[in-house]
Amino acid sequence: MKTIFITGISGNLGNYLKIEFKNKYKIYGSVNQKKNLTKGKNHLIIKHYFSLKKIITILKNISPDYIIHCAAITNIEKCEINEKKCYLINSFFSKKLAKAAKLLGSKFIYISTDQLYNGNKSIYNEKDKLDPLNNYAKSKALAEKLITQSNPLSLILRLSFIGSSFDNSNNFIDFVINNLKSKTKIQGFDDVNFTPVSLNYLSKIILKFIKLKNANGIYNVSSKKIISKYVLCRTIAARYNLNQNLILKSKVTQNVLLKAIRPKNMSLDAKKMEKKLNLKSKSIKNMVW
Repeated sequence: MKTIFITGISGNLGNYLKIEFKNKYKIYGSVNQKKNLTKGKNHLIIKHYFSLKKIITILKNISPDYIIHCAAITNIEKCEINEKKCYLINSFFSKKLAKAAKLLGSKFIYISTDQLYNGNKSIYNEKDKLDPLNNYAKSKALAEKLITQSNPLSLILRLSFIGSSFDNSNNFIDFVINNLKSKTKIQGFDDVNFTPVSLNYLSKIILKFIKLKNANGIYNVSSKKIISKYVLCRTIAARYNLNQNLILKSKVTQNVLLKAIRPKNMSLDAKKMEKKLNLKSKSIKNMVW
C-alpha cells in the first residue's frame, strides 16, 4: 500500500482527504498544534520554520509516495494584517516542502487558489497572466513560482472548494446553514462570481491525478457553471431545505469591513483538466457535498 502525507490534515480539506483515501492508501499528516495530535496516531507536527533538513528527517521515516500540501493561511483579512506570516507559511514553507518532496522522490501536489487574477476577464485558463490583488493571492502566486522552480514535476491545482466540516466549524457552508437554521439573515455577494467545487468532487479529482504517472504542471479544477456567492448561498439553502428569503443580496465593493481587495470574478476554465482526466466537469448543484 502506497503512502500519502497530507499537510493540514486537521483542516477541512485535509481531514476530508484522509477519510476518503484511508482505505486505498496509508495516510500520514501534519498538524500545527499539539492538541491535534490526539486526533490521529499518524499525525506529525511540522512547523513552517523547521529547516529543510529537519523536514526531510521527519518525512524520511514514513517515506511518502505523495505529499499533498493543503496547509495555508486562507483567511484573506488575516493575510492583510500579518503580511510577513502570510508569506512565510503560504510561500516559503511551500517551497521547502516541494524541495523535500523532490529529494525524497515523493510526488508533490499543491493546493492553490482561484484568486490569482484581477477579475477583469469572464473566465481564466492556466495560461492567463497572474495579477493577484491581495496578500493571500500574492503569497499563493509566489508559492506556485517557487514550487515550480524547486520541483518542476510538481502538480499544482487551482481551485475554490466548499464543503461542510466534520466538526461544524465556521466554514462557508456551515456559516450559511447555521445562520439560516437560527433564522438569521445573511448577505451574499451578487457581484462576485466563481466556479467552486465540492470536497467530494475535489477528492475524486485528486485521486484521478494520483493514478496518472505523468500529471505535472498547473491545472484548474472547477465547476461547469459560473455562479455568484449569492446564488451559491441560495443553492446551499435549497439543498438543505432552508429559507432562501433570509439571504440578502449585497456588493463586495460596498462592504467597508473588508480591508483586502478582492477580484470580482474568479471563474476558472477546466478544459485542460477535462482533457487530461477524460471527464466532463459538473455544476456545483450536481456535485455530491
